[in-house]
Amino acid sequence: MSKQRKPPVSFQELWAGIAVLFVLTIIASGVFLRQFTFNPAIFPMKSAIGGMQGENEADLASLVSPIPEVRPLTPPERFSPETLSDKIDGKAELYLSSGFEEMESQRYALTDQREEWLELFIYDMGDVRNAFSVFSAQRREDAETTHLTPNAYRTKNALFFTHGPFYVEIIAGDVSREMADATGAIAQAFVKDTPLEERESEEASVIADTDLFPEEGLVDNSISLLSANVFGYDELEDVYVATYELDGNPATAFLSRRESTEAAEELAASYADFLLRFGGEEKETALAAADEDIQLIEIMGMYELIFTHNAFLLGVHEASSGADAERLGEMLRSRIAELF
Repeated sequence: MSKQRKPPVSFQELWAGIAVLFVLTIIASGVFLRQFTFNPAIFPMKSAIGGMQGENEADLASLVSPIPEVRPLTPPERFSPETLSDKIDGKAELYLSSGFEEMESQRYALTDQREEWLELFIYDMGDVRNAFSVFSAQRREDAETTHLTPNAYRTKNALFFTHGPFYVEIIAGDVSREMADATGAIAQAFVKDTPLEERESEEASVIADTDLFPEEGLVDNSISLLSANVFGYDELEDVYVATYELDGNPATAFLSRRESTEAAEELAASYADFLLRFGGEEKETALAAADEDIQLIEIMGMYELIFTHNAFLLGVHEASSGADAERLGEMLRSRIAELF
């Protein structure tokens, strides 16, 4: 049986094949050349890491007034609530739930070096309470208190502080004395450039609230402000908490200044109901003889104490025993009654 011969290639098919090869050659050449083409969208990040070159470097705007220790390495960047996750993916929700308005950031290099850099982050949180909330939530375990502002601390490679409605982070890419000096200089420049005379009374009120906790047994630097969904209850917000050690047993005291006595009492009742609905069991407490509004609730092997004083919601969270909850609750109640 003879083999079937393939039909000859037509003139039109031959030229169609040549045209396809020609187009593919152009595309391949474009891809190759693109590797060597400047892309302004990625240039700032590459520059920040490796150091910028050229005379335009000195013309960069800066988020702080000029200081001898550093020079701007990249232009300032600004992020809104809609774009914050583009910069700090994974952490944005903490800021967004605490009243975040906008953030600006910028990278700097040491004046006499090109490789070492640091980055300034300025979060406008809207008011001083929100700024303190994220400051306290972000506090590092290796924090070393500094007196730059009432709320400020250092770590090995960074400086964190609040200034009025601003929460500020300055994070260095390396650990060195020069970097520590540079972060301090940038922080001082920012504080100097940002006067807050009209906000001084508001700042003082936040500091005063952190001073309401009794000192006995208070763990250093443990006071923080929780903005929302406190202890898993979505109606509980703007609550100061502080960790205590009572004969080696941890417990958390909490307080929240509400708009009125009635508002505090309603919130106390609704939080107690929340605990009882989810398996809590009310227990007798010796403190109730002095104040009928005090409730002691055992839930999942831990103890919660809830009460009010004037416009304050007060209590103890996750004490290991009813006795510890009552002891810390009495300390807190005495402190608040002494001041208000």
